[in-house]
Amino acid sequence: MTKRLVYSENEASLSSFYGGYVRTTNRELVSKYQYDLPRMRDGIPDKKQRIRDSIKLTESMVPKVERLPVPKFRDVMGHWAEEYISKLYSLDVFDESHNFFTPEAPMTRAEFTKGVIRACDIRTSMDDSEKRSARRRKEPPEESPFKDVSVDDANYQYIKQGLEKNIITGVSKDLFMPNAALTRAEAVTILMRALGFISRAPNPGYYTSFSDDDKIPSWARDSVYVAREIGIIQGDSYNRFNPNKVMTRAEASAMLVRFLEFLEKDLQRDYRENIILFN
Repeated sequence: MTKRLVYSENEASLSSFYGGYVRTTNRELVSKYQYDLPRMRDGIPDKKQRIRDSIKLTESMVPKVERLPVPKFRDVMGHWAEEYISKLYSLDVFDESHNFFTPEAPMTRAEFTKGVIRACDIRTSMDDSEKRSARRRKEPPEESPFKDVSVDDANYQYIKQGLEKNIITGVSKDLFMPNAALTRAEAVTILMRALGFISRAPNPGYYTSFSDDDKIPSWARDSVYVAREIGIIQGDSYNRFNPNKVMTRAEASAMLVRFLEFLEKDLQRDYRENIILFN
């Protein structure tokens, strides 16, 4: 399955907004069969001659076209991250209901965790609330893994899913600090954990090639190395990564879009070529 997001302009005379995104979902079935069978002669298999070949089958389905919601933030028009923010809102990664996005405000640990879980389309246990309520009457009340995150918190299920899938960790054994500002090192580590790519870093002793390599925390070094290799991050004009710099909501939006683009293109190609087509 591939999903393509295209911006569509609107004529000013026909609509009160400039345009919006159209998402086209294409589905294709791809398979390959290899066979090695004996050649039949008069209904009897020949012991010496065999038939060896392979068959590839593909089948495309009718595309699904959806018009996505248009963000109405008053403070992103003309901002350098406007396109990134609009994309994430249209894809339901962000679900802000306010008129202001505050792009230059710090991104919090809880907000980024929620964004990653929604970007990966990971189903949370918010579904089937009635069944969950029925179970709760029979079971002890659920306890949060973190002292500073209540089970009634709006972002609790996202944080819980992130922890269970090893995408996030707390700042300590029982503290998550959901409202703390997110650093670049933390953001990259979360994204690489979501991809399961941390193990792709070289053996210890390597350098990341950033000029501030010595400033990168040891727990984030593998993630930073891999993230640069796959194009999700790059250095500033001085080739610095700035691992301890607080990320703004605009910067986090740009990083999330690059993460989604990698999911859309590179992982799909890797799956088809290395798994489906046996290359």
